[in-house]
Amino acid sequence: MATEKMEAGGNGKEETDQQHQLPKRVQQHLDIERAGVKPGPTRVEVMGLNTRAYLDQTVVPILIEGMAVLAKERPPDPIEYLAAYLLKYKERYQTDYYPKEKSS
Repeated sequence: MATEKMEAGGNGKEETDQQHQLPKRVQQHLDIERAGVKPGPTRVEVMGLNTRAYLDQTVVPILIEGMAVLAKERPPDPIEYLAAYLLKYKERYQTDYYPKEKSS
């Protein structure tokens, strides 16, 4: 019977995917595994970290890069420059530890 569906309907995988919709979070996890990317720690894991480990995993990487650029550029207003840099490049380092709330 399954072979008949595959032969008659084309791709059996598409039918199976449509019949068994996975929750969005599970699908994201499967996509990450298929891509070979190791996901970062979960929110619970992050909340259990000591202060230094928490900062090392969340903000230190972008701060180091931003400060390196800041030292090279030496703008007249370094704090403003660093703030703008962090906002501009935050997506590179963004984590999903704290999912954004949907605005109404």
